[in-house]
Amino acid sequence: MRPAVIMVSVLAALVFQVPASAATHHPPPQAVAYAYATAQHGKPFAWGGRGPGAYDCSGLVYAAYRHAGITLPRDTYSMVRSRQLERIPRAEARRGDLAFYGPPGAPEHVALVDTATVVFSAYRPGQPAGWSRDSRWWSPDAFFRVRVRGGI
Repeated sequence: MRPAVIMVSVLAALVFQVPASAATHHPPPQAVAYAYATAQHGKPFAWGGRGPGAYDCSGLVYAAYRHAGITLPRDTYSMVRSRQLERIPRAEARRGDLAFYGPPGAPEHVALVDTATVVFSAYRPGQPAGWSRDSRWWSPDAFFRVRVRGGI
C-alpha cells in the first residue's frame, strides 16, 4: 500500500472515529477529500488554480474530491447547482462537507467543513490555504453534502 493511502486511512480513522481496520480498506470519500485538502495547508491562492502548487477555493474542493474518486464541477457556480450535492442544515454538516458563501445560486466562495464554525479553504489572493473561523461578517450561507454512490 502506498504511504499516502496509509496516511489518509489513519487520518480517516482519527477524524471520523472509525476503526483503523475499516479505514484501511475504504475510508469515506469525505475523509479522503478533507485529508487531501488539509495537506495543502500553506499553499498559495491563485485564480483558477487547481493544484498542486496553488489553488482557488473551488479548485481546492475540486482537487480534494477528485483525489477521493469523485469528480465535481470545477467552478463554484456549477458546483452548487450540481445534482451531486445535497443541501443539508448547518447542524448536520460534518467534516469534509461543503460550505458555500454568498447568495443562493451565485455563491462567492466554497470551503470544506472542519467543524460547525471552522472551515478549510483557499480564500483569497495573498492568503495561503488554511482554516478560518466564522465571524459576524463572514459565515457560510449554505451547507451541502457530496452524494456518494451507495450512500454514507
